Amino acid sequence: MEMFMLKTGFYDKVTQLEAARLEETREEREAFLAQLRAELERQSAEKGVKLKLPPLPGSSSSGSGGNQGQQQQRQ
Repeated sequence: MEMFMLKTGFYDKVTQLEAARLEETREEREAFLAQLRAELERQSAEKGVKLKLPPLPGSSSSGSGGNQGQQQQRQ
């Protein structure tokens, strides 16, 4: 049975579909975290509270440095 699945490409197709599904959920999760971060920054600026938020996952070190500079300019 497994030999049949290998020869027909079944496993390859399932692997591709699973990878696509995982990529979609990762993008949704990152978008949610970005929205949450923006809301936290807005509320902290509104209340005059300084927050040290960790860098976003998947962002480069140069990208997070630019965000920190923007945060400091707002405050």
